[in-house]
Amino acid sequence: MNRIWYVVAALTLSAPPLANAQNWPGAVNGFANGMQAVGQQLMLQEMERERLQQQHEQALQEMQFQHELEIERMQEQQRLFQEQQAQFKREAAVRIPQNETAHLNETYPNWQKIVGAVDVRKGEKIDPNNPFRKWLSRKDSAYQTKINGTWSAKEIEDSITLFKAESARRK
Repeated sequence: MNRIWYVVAALTLSAPPLANAQNWPGAVNGFANGMQAVGQQLMLQEMERERLQQQHEQALQEMQFQHELEIERMQEQQRLFQEQQAQFKREAAVRIPQNETAHLNETYPNWQKIVGAVDVRKGEKIDPNNPFRKWLSRKDSAYQTKINGTWSAKEIEDSITLFKAESARRK
């Protein structure tokens, strides 16, 4: 609305002075035609501005939608990565690393038989008559828990060494 008043003021100031009253109707018509043309121009500009604003809003909505899709995709990738990481940790905890077992196998080649190792996942039961298991049952519960739950070749080797040393003293 302010633009129209500026245009009116500009047209009024730039219009030549009327020499006589006979030119008045022509001047009014000219002014009216000029105002109509300015009004149409302003209306076209406003329509173009609204069209551009609508395009901008649509483009922004599309960008937001794409951004949300990308976030969902990344969250899914992160979830899968964390799942894989947890699986790798579980698998690593279940098996003794090969480099650690080399020394254990060298020192005690039949270590699994000595400790009475079983696969509880297959439903195998520990033999309570196994000499190592009998020896272990006389140890405190913290040590029993540590040895029964370990996957450390070093801890297994140390416990076998202690078992053999204590067994040799008893004989």
